[in-house]
Amino acid sequence: MLTHAPVDASVSPVSSAEDGYGADLSESKELNDSRDVHTQKKVKPEPTQRESEKGKRRRKTPAQHQEIRENKREPVSHSRRTPTPAKGTRTKSSTKSPYFPLTKSILSKPRVSRKDISCIPFPPLSAPSFGLAQERLRHDPLHLLVACIFLTKTRGAVSMPMFYQLIAKYPDANQLASADFEDVMDIFAHLGLQNQRATRVIKLAQVFRDVPPHKGARYRSLHYPNHGDGKDVRPKESIDEDDKRVGWEIAHLPGVGPYGFDSWRIFCRDRLRDLDDLSEMEQEWTRVLPLDKELRAYLRWRWLKSGWVWDPLTGNKRKAESAEMLEAEEGGVMVEGNGDGRIDAGEGAEPRNGPQLDVVAGGKAAPGKDGEEEQG
Repeated sequence: MLTHAPVDASVSPVSSAEDGYGADLSESKELNDSRDVHTQKKVKPEPTQRESEKGKRRRKTPAQHQEIRENKREPVSHSRRTPTPAKGTRTKSSTKSPYFPLTKSILSKPRVSRKDISCIPFPPLSAPSFGLAQERLRHDPLHLLVACIFLTKTRGAVSMPMFYQLIAKYPDANQLASADFEDVMDIFAHLGLQNQRATRVIKLAQVFRDVPPHKGARYRSLHYPNHGDGKDVRPKESIDEDDKRVGWEIAHLPGVGPYGFDSWRIFCRDRLRDLDDLSEMEQEWTRVLPLDKELRAYLRWRWLKSGWVWDPLTGNKRKAESAEMLEAEEGGVMVEGNGDGRIDAGEGAEPRNGPQLDVVAGGKAAPGKDGEEEQG
């Protein structure tokens, strides 16, 4: 029977140098201790006596906080500073300048936009005509519509000489309909949009030649003069005079916009319909509400000649007072604004009847025979 030798308790089996197991345990324990040092939270060192006294000095009592809040509400007064205004109040800046003193004439005149001022001087009521280019072209509807294409977004002083050059070379619908496109485009070159304008002019002349406007044939024009007008009329449908739907004799012509419609209605439609003998208050121009400031100025002048003050926004009219008639008789410059036009006869008004530039055959400019001014 085998028996085990007694074991000496003083000798530890893990501490034997021959057995490396004890050394491995000690090393792993030291490694774990080092890891615990890095994972432990850093302990903030105790503050010194000087730092603790400094923190006490920074702390404020509730009474001190209340005093600070009250001081912030009061305006700061300083000998070299202006008092701070209370919250919610607005300060008014000075409008006077020691370098640019405002004169009485400047202050008395309200500021107006350049787009609200008519380019044509407002003539006296006794003048035979207002000075629009459409007045001189009322007997030729095609030329009037072509002139409207020239005048769209272009001043008359620049565009009308080019217009007269065109009609001098192509005087009627047949010649203008067969005109050379490059030639017409060169005429529009100084006005801009020459491709679009040349195309519109030639197409307008072609349709005018093939289907000229005549009495008893009206066509639709969507949303003119009011929104929704023309929706109940089919495209290319012709309606007669007895039809209550809205239509116009020139609505089938391409390139005609609201400005062309308004001009044609004011100056040409009654002649086309053989209604020249109508009374003044029954004519077509009394029903037109144009957006163009020059046409508005013309209609104001024409209504005043009959003794009425006209509103271009609503079409309403009232009897003119004697002071308004005297002001209109003196003439000046029409300032439109928001529909409440006025005649400005102060300094800066242009001459009432300046020289008219007409273009004779060959495209040379010469003073007009009737002394009227073209539309601006």
